[in-house]
Amino acid sequence: MGGILVPVGGSTAGPDGDDEVVRLACSLAKQLHTRITFLHVIQVPRTLPVDADLPEATQRADALLLHAEEEAARQHVEAETALAQ
Repeated sequence: MGGILVPVGGSTAGPDGDDEVVRLACSLAKQLHTRITFLHVIQVPRTLPVDADLPEATQRADALLLHAEEEAARQHVEAETALAQ
């Protein structure tokens, strides 16, 4: 198995909104002896170019991904993060 892809979207609850999903993914990764890739996608408004600079959204995404990565490390699961826009 190549790994588990876990979308991290954050919720209105903030960075902790994805905690249950992250914990479940970590538990599954341990059972399968595989790694996790946490992915966050920044949605760009149609009125902007696709490669528009969105510093607030990027900062929020970085916080979400860091939070997920730290939880995986606490559970001794190998993880990486990816950000798409």
